[in-house]
This record gives sequence, structure tokens and C-alpha cells, in this order.
Amino acid sequence: MSQPADTMATMNTIELWLWRVTDPVSHRCYVTRYRMTEADALDLDPAAERVPGSQELRQVPTDPM
Repeated sequence: MSQPADTMATMNTIELWLWRVTDPVSHRCYVTRYRMTEADALDLDPAAERVPGSQELRQVPTDPM
């Protein structure tokens, strides 16, 4: 069922990736289990690297309900 154009939320596209990060305790490198934004990955590990081929583009509402 579609909604009238004036009530539909505006959508943004976000870019999500799997990331190669280093555990701060064990110092072991691992790939994240879930995709995350670059900002979230860099908060986890400032040296985080994207895993090639793991990109996902996701449509999300601009305004939360």
C-alpha cells in the first residue's frame, strides 16, 4: 500500500561495510561481524580498513518517527 507523497518520509542512502579492525585487548586483527558506517568503524579502531566487496547501500528515513 503506498502513501500519499506529502506523508512519505524522505529517504537517505547510507553506506555500510565490513571492516578489518584490531582488538584493543588481544591486539588481534579481525573482520567485523556486522556492517557499519565509516564513522562507527573509526570510533572502534582509528586504523580500521574496509573489506573490499562488502559494501551495502541502505535506504533509511531522514526523520525518525
